[in-house]
Amino acid sequence: YLMAIYGQHTNWVTGFYNNHIYLNRKAIEDAKLELTVIQEKAAEFLREFSGVQFVATENVLRTGNWNEKTSKYLHGTHLSSRGDLIIELQPGWTINNDDPKAKVKVIRNNAVITPLVFMGNGIKPEHIYREVKATEVAPTVTHVLRIRPPNASLSLPLRELTIGNGQLTIPSK
Repeated sequence: YLMAIYGQHTNWVTGFYNNHIYLNRKAIEDAKLELTVIQEKAAEFLREFSGVQFVATENVLRTGNWNEKTSKYLHGTHLSSRGDLIIELQPGWTINNDDPKAKVKVIRNNAVITPLVFMGNGIKPEHIYREVKATEVAPTVTHVLRIRPPNASLSLPLRELTIGNGQLTIPSK
């Protein structure tokens, strides 16, 4: 795309690694082109591809024009190793770069590692060593409080807080 716009006399992209595209900054500078304009044009082009969910430019991250999407790239990458364009794919999509040694890296943007604590009379201490889905929290709380779970709730209460007969430890009244 960049060759079609700016000419085929040089390679405008120097590399691609881990969903980061690195532009040839020396060639851009030699051609007296504006790096931010090229980054934005390339990002607009990449956004048109099927399977591309989001594209962040290095300029947006550097200048502080952040939003919820770009802030995770700002805090999750280092300035010295960050590409000029960062591509986020839609779930289930992968980029085939014909490198069989490349590891498949699964990024779960919605996963936040945080402690989950249930405290109350009659609830026994328990360590849970698995991923607890957010959809399991509401049914657990509502079961302990003896109220109906939310209408859209599809998960069951946490099985680790159950006792021998399969019932949650509920404080007696």
